[in-house]
Order: sequence, then C-alpha cells, then structure tokens
Amino acid sequence: MVKIPFAYSLTLDRVVEISTVPPGRRCDCLCPSCGQAMVAKKGSVNQWHFSHDSIPSSRPTEECEISFLVSCRQFITDAAIAGDIPDIVTPPVEYFGKSYRHSRALTGVQWQEGVSNFDISTTIGAFQLHVYLSYPGRESPVLPENRHKAAFLEIDIQPIQKAIEHQSRDGRNVIGQARDLFTSGGSLFFFGLERYLAGRWIYHPFECHPDVVAERNRRKEQAADLRLMPAGPGKDFRREHPMTTKTPAPTGEVSEEAVEPGRALKRETRYPKGYKGLTEAEKKLAHEHAHEFGLLVEKYQESGLDEQKACVKAAVELMVKERTARY
Repeated sequence: MVKIPFAYSLTLDRVVEISTVPPGRRCDCLCPSCGQAMVAKKGSVNQWHFSHDSIPSSRPTEECEISFLVSCRQFITDAAIAGDIPDIVTPPVEYFGKSYRHSRALTGVQWQEGVSNFDISTTIGAFQLHVYLSYPGRESPVLPENRHKAAFLEIDIQPIQKAIEHQSRDGRNVIGQARDLFTSGGSLFFFGLERYLAGRWIYHPFECHPDVVAERNRRKEQAADLRLMPAGPGKDFRREHPMTTKTPAPTGEVSEEAVEPGRALKRETRYPKGYKGLTEAEKKLAHEHAHEFGLLVEKYQESGLDEQKACVKAAVELMVKERTARY
C-alpha cells in the first residue's frame, strides 16, 4: 500500500507534499479526509509520509478513509492553482487516422477552479481548456451543456502511484511527476506490463468538424452493413457480409465469384493476428469489444503504425473508455 505523502497545511491553506514541510508535529497539517492532526515522518529508512497523530484528543470519531489518489488529485489541483504547474502539452487532435491539430505546448498557464466536476480550467485566447484528473473509483467527467469554444482533457494520475510502487521516482518529488504528466502530450507510461495513457481528449471542438461528422456517419452506415464476429479468444475475426449476388461474366459464363441468391458471402479479415503485444486483460477486453477494437486497429494502421503498435494503442484506448464509462 502506498503511504500518503500529502496533507492540508494550515499555514499555506492548501494541500502540500511532505517534502515542503518541517518534520513531526511542526508540519502544522491536517488530514484532508477526516481533519485529524498529522505528523510528518521524514526518516532516513522508510519513505517519507504523513500519519495520523496518535494524541487521543485529535482522533476522529470515525475511521479515516483517505486514499493516495484522492489526496493526490487535491494536491495537484491546489498546486496548479497556486502556479506550481504552469506548463502543459496538449495531445494531438486526431479522428479516424487524420490529424486535425498537432500537440501544443502552452507555457505560463494560469489555472483556476474547474467547472462541473473538472478540476482546473484556463482561458487560452477565445477558448477554454478544462482538465479532469482521473483514477479508478472516481465519478465520470460531466460535460457542461454549453461546450462552445471549450475543450475538455482527461489526465490519468495513476502513473504517479505506480511510479512510487515500483520505486522509480528517481529522486523527484510528486510535483515533478505531476509536471511530467501535464507535459506528456498524451504519451504512454509503462510500469512493468501495465500501460497508462496519460492524457486524452474527452471533447474537442474539432469533433464537430464537417469532415469528422461525415466520416463518423459513413462508418456508422458501414458498421450497420457489416457484422464483425469473433472466432475465439486470441484468434482472428471473421467479417460476415450481407447476402449479395455477383453479376455473371460478360461471356455468359458464371464466374467463380458468383454467389447464388439467398446465400451469404463470407470473407475472413484479420483484426489482428493473435492480438500482438497485448496482455491477457487487454486480449479479453479486445475480444469483448471486437468490432470497436477492429476499427481502432484500422485507424492506427492508417496513421502509419505497424500491426503490433496499432493493437497496443487500440487496447489502451478501449481500457480508458471502459474505465471512464464505469466510473
């Protein structure tokens, strides 16, 4: 279990990291969850962390349920508003394998409290950027009704917890890792066999671009005509076409491709061979969402990725969507 390196500072009136406060009770901090007094434990053996003060008079009436990710989200939110995270690199805007905007590096960003259940927001020219810090167990992001000239970005903060669990902090504090997430431009973070997509667009105004809308409608019509059927876990998929009839050859002879009326023509399409490069959990998810997985693989292959990389990116996108829908 990851120990909690965050607490609410009465001196600074915001959530702080343990490296920024004096040790022991001199930290003058409270638990962000239950309000109990905290002690900053900054020894030379164990990882630095806060613990609830054992003084009986400060004990809460109910058991504290503070979690690392909940307190980490609040810490990053307060740090950003305080000006400690002034830079962000937004992911590229891509739809159906076509790029509509490259990654953008924004510096000197002034964050403020977010709208709806988004954590922080900022104004960039005539547009607004809203950031939602996600982790398992948190409620899904709620988009406001008026989304005109506004973009909504999700940043997964799990890599910070995983970095601590894998002891790969490289001497950097949590605020440094938070800055890495904000400037990753939606890159993948790897911890062992686990993959985490740091950032993704929940909504971007380019989603209403005429070309994007036309391509989305075209693919919906195509999906209605084609039914993608799984052939078994970890195997190829078979795409079944509706009943069709081929025109005989000009010579009057029936070609080998002619199909009798009422008979379905089946053609095998590989999406993809054995789920290359996927973990067992990703294979299972890809199997359960075979149609969507196949379309995602096609999209990434059209953008220039080889089959294995396309499979990995498609699986990660499915996992992010499922997690967002679940919570």
